[in-house]
Amino acid sequence: MRSDNARLQTIARRMFPRRKNVQVKMWQSNNLVELPIRSAADIGTGQYFVSFRIGSPPRKFIMIIDTGSSLTWMKCKYKCKGCSRIGLAIMKGYLMPKHHVLGRHESARILRQRYGHRTPHRRRKVKVPEVMIGCSETIMGEFHDIDGVMGLGFEWHSFALKAARKFGYKFSYCLVDHLSPSNLVNFLVFGDANDPTTPKLQYTELILGIVNPYYAVNVSGISIDGKMLKIPSHVWDIRSGGGVIVDSGCSLTQLVRPVFDRVVAAFKAPLSKFKKLSIGSEGPDICFDDTGYKESMMPKLVIHFADGAKLTPQ
Repeated sequence: MRSDNARLQTIARRMFPRRKNVQVKMWQSNNLVELPIRSAADIGTGQYFVSFRIGSPPRKFIMIIDTGSSLTWMKCKYKCKGCSRIGLAIMKGYLMPKHHVLGRHESARILRQRYGHRTPHRRRKVKVPEVMIGCSETIMGEFHDIDGVMGLGFEWHSFALKAARKFGYKFSYCLVDHLSPSNLVNFLVFGDANDPTTPKLQYTELILGIVNPYYAVNVSGISIDGKMLKIPSHVWDIRSGGGVIVDSGCSLTQLVRPVFDRVVAAFKAPLSKFKKLSIGSEGPDICFDDTGYKESMMPKLVIHFADGAKLTPQ
């Protein structure tokens, strides 16, 4: 909760000055690369991670995937005396030639796989050259055994665009339930991930170039048990200071106060029979003792998108 709140404040500071319009040309390719994504719940972190190799010779690193960050960075030391050695894999930047303090250009190696019915039939390593990698000597937050962050934000120096450039300027990801066992995986995909065996999917437009490096979506409203909540339209307008972004680095869905209050009010009656709990100043005042709780007791919440897609959180 604390890390999510800090992240929300950072996002709020970054979004306002970065609202702008750009156009991006997109190309198609038949190539496909997939990296397994795992939940970091087992190590006490509310994010998801991938592993890949960096450098020459390549070394394996465990990286949180973050669509809200454009910089790929990791724990390291750069001519730093007295710095604590945090984490497992420390990259000593000062031993690597041709590197800069703030970032460096390096090759990242990822495992290329082609899947048919999710069964690999071809595998080989793929190099992504000229990736900017940052060095962080001081870490705040719950990173534990995580080595750093893979920046998947929408900016030209992000890993997402560097890798997608090689595979048709497309990338996507699918996330397992965060509390799933660590042996269950989904994939971060670079390239065209169309699969005829995949169940019917819904699609909604990503709004690019307005609040870089974030990916915005065009939400039109929220309904509770089929009834649309009365929420001013400007709340959803990304071009006038509102809007909704997708952020893989944040474990909770955050709503601005006018929306949050209306949603909570709709759940007040069914939750009134449960004992309220307090988790301190860091969290919202909506926690309760779930003894006897069943999901069927709650009204159905649906997030509606302007192009007709609907999301029903589980």
